[in-house]
Amino acid sequence: RGLDVCESRADLSRKDGVKTLQADIAAWGQPDILVLNASVETLQTWADVDDAALDGQSRVNIDATVRLIQAFLPAMIEQGWGRVIAIGTVQEARPQPRHFIYAATKAAQTNMILNLARQGLHGHVTFNIVKPGAIPTDRNRATLDDPVARQATIDRIPLRRLGAPGDCAGVVRLLCSQAGAYINGAEIAVDGGLGL
Repeated sequence: RGLDVCESRADLSRKDGVKTLQADIAAWGQPDILVLNASVETLQTWADVDDAALDGQSRVNIDATVRLIQAFLPAMIEQGWGRVIAIGTVQEARPQPRHFIYAATKAAQTNMILNLARQGLHGHVTFNIVKPGAIPTDRNRATLDDPVARQATIDRIPLRRLGAPGDCAGVVRLLCSQAGAYINGAEIAVDGGLGL
């Protein structure tokens, strides 16, 4: 399969964000791979959750997921091939206290993907979840740049090291390829064993 790429930016916290994406890519045709990797993470305990954090995480992590699926899944089913991959988190199964709402919204997203996987909408349209562990990104760089916090995190990982973004990209690439065509409804942890 050839690879067509175009760039579009949209605010998925807004109700019209997905429509903006659809309009921008309409000239290129319908995408057959949807990677749900946009999310909002606000670190708050149950006692600290405020309306802004609750609303922001819900709008992007849950509402936008529904809108993106509704926008792009029908064409995948119609053309007879597609991949929907959510980037989840190990926090879904073992949430830290400060991930009270974030972990819950990502667990809800995973539930949606597994629901679709089970429906058998088409024999060549698959739905899977990739769950990164401790992988340095802009979002968690401040925490992992702290030597004490970094070492405490590494000490909890059986492989005794942090991951890299490429570790997740390789799994996504597999799921999008013919080699991954029979993987459906999988929750794949890319965490060095952190979730064990």
